[in-house]
Amino acid sequence: MTHSQIEAALQGYALPILVLRPNRVRYGNIAMSHPQSRLPEILNGFYNRITRLDDFERRLDERAARLRRRIANVLDHVPVHRHSHLRVFITHDALPVKPEPDTPNPDPPTIDWTLQIEGKLLVGHLDYASAAAHDARVGFVPPTDDLDRSKAEKEEEELSPVDFTHLFEKANVEFQTVYMPRPNPMAAAKPKTPTKKSSRRATKSPSATFEEKEVDPRTLSVSQTAEFCWERTMSADALAFHVRYTSPPPPAHSQQIHAAIAHIQLYPNVEGQETTYQVSKELAEALFPSHGPGVVGSTIGTKRKIDEVAIEIPCLENEIEIPSGLTMSELIQGFFTYVQDRNLCDDSDMSTIVCDEALQQLFEVDRIPFSQIQVMLVTKNLIRNVSNEPVRLKYILRPDQFVAPSHISLDSHLPAQLQLDMDVNLPAFFPYRARELKRRIKRRELEYTSSRTKARYILMARRSKNEETVKQQIEQAVTGHIVGRDMIPILAALAKAAPPHTEARLASHLDAKISFMFGQAEEHQKAAQDAWNRLSILEGTS
Repeated sequence: MTHSQIEAALQGYALPILVLRPNRVRYGNIAMSHPQSRLPEILNGFYNRITRLDDFERRLDERAARLRRRIANVLDHVPVHRHSHLRVFITHDALPVKPEPDTPNPDPPTIDWTLQIEGKLLVGHLDYASAAAHDARVGFVPPTDDLDRSKAEKEEEELSPVDFTHLFEKANVEFQTVYMPRPNPMAAAKPKTPTKKSSRRATKSPSATFEEKEVDPRTLSVSQTAEFCWERTMSADALAFHVRYTSPPPPAHSQQIHAAIAHIQLYPNVEGQETTYQVSKELAEALFPSHGPGVVGSTIGTKRKIDEVAIEIPCLENEIEIPSGLTMSELIQGFFTYVQDRNLCDDSDMSTIVCDEALQQLFEVDRIPFSQIQVMLVTKNLIRNVSNEPVRLKYILRPDQFVAPSHISLDSHLPAQLQLDMDVNLPAFFPYRARELKRRIKRRELEYTSSRTKARYILMARRSKNEETVKQQIEQAVTGHIVGRDMIPILAALAKAAPPHTEARLASHLDAKISFMFGQAEEHQKAAQDAWNRLSILEGTS
């Protein structure tokens, strides 16, 4: 029981003091006054209160033990990570770089690009906020003492809300600059009047892209690739990825920068994530028709057919590729449903599957045990681990369509911005707080056990060399089986051996004060009994 609990329980109960009240008693015609003691009644009431306190402490210890077992059982089943969703925003800024005026042969103007990748959790860190509010309400302060611990005892680092970059292990960005011919100033001075035929053609294809209307794809060219890579070991967690890229000058004065292409690969943090697999085309068609096995690749450098000539041109369109897969439990459940729907279990052995035509083509066997499905999927290359596959993005940076990087809200709708949602795993806060509670209980137990061990050495040096006797006295003092002034030196040794400002030291001090009070009550009772005996003798002689 803590010091505050004992003080609350004892609040209003004063120290029993010897009280003598005279009562009038008549013996025949003679009236005489003599004191009658209420000390036994007071002591009995005080002992009853102490008994109730002991019972309350016993029930409190039993409840703490039950809660401790419950916490241990819950920690075995609660995952250490929780599933959440992340919304990613990609923006950019473009700043033209002008050549210095004193340069004799200045290079063509170039552009400094700033690419920023940031994100927000659709469901924020509400558990952290509620835990902080609870700590503020109850006034909890984490312990900072220097209590000696065993070498196996390691304090867990404080779990704080994660930043955006904590959700990724690696980020890779590759830039390429796209060049286009400079516009002809003479053609710009005399704009061509559109004819009716061309106007009708324009109205028929209103969805024509920017490149198709103003830029001939055959005149575009691409610079070499510049790569930027980041890993978690390089820096601390941050709120966004901030990448700067300067486009190389155009290869000729007759060209200018049209846009920049950013190939982004975000490798998610797979800590606490269940392994996911991508099924093959044959397996998807047979068992998982709604789960497509295809992977969309980048269209940069692909060939388009223009005027019956195949040429390599860049595709200036944003692309998003998020790897999708199934967990092993979902794959096994899919097989179980497939077998149950078609009644493929062997009647003599329900754990054996009688393969139909589709399963025979997949596994090349007639019968297969249900326990061997996972092994067969791996050995037949029907599934592929995609847990470490990155999220691939292609983002087009244009000098005339940009948004300055900033912290964006979830409901932002900005031009020239790429947005996507992806699944992430966050460290769960409940297991951390539950383990912290267990550590606090263990710390409390360690305070008491360490104080008993040190107090034993102190008492053996002062009182006696018999270790068993000292152990018995300490046990009697701790359990409260013996209360009195004889226990005060033992309780003082326990208080001295306990770490400063701990519950063990406060409890030992309080027990020593109670023992002193009991000693005083016994002395007062003895003195009152002696006085009563003398008074009785005097009354008898009179």
